[in-house]
Amino acid sequence: MDIARDAMMMHEKGENLKDIRTHIEEKYQAPGRGTPTPLPPV
Repeated sequence: MDIARDAMMMHEKGENLKDIRTHIEEKYQAPGRGTPTPLPPV
C-alpha cells in the first residue's frame, strides 16, 4: 500500500515515471535478490 500511495502522490506532483520508479526501488529495496522486472518503455 505504501508503494502505491507514494507513486500516486509523486505522479500527482508531476514526477516522471522514471523518477518515480527510481525512488520506489531505492526506498523499498529488500535485502537479497529481487525480480528482474523490466523498465516500462519511455
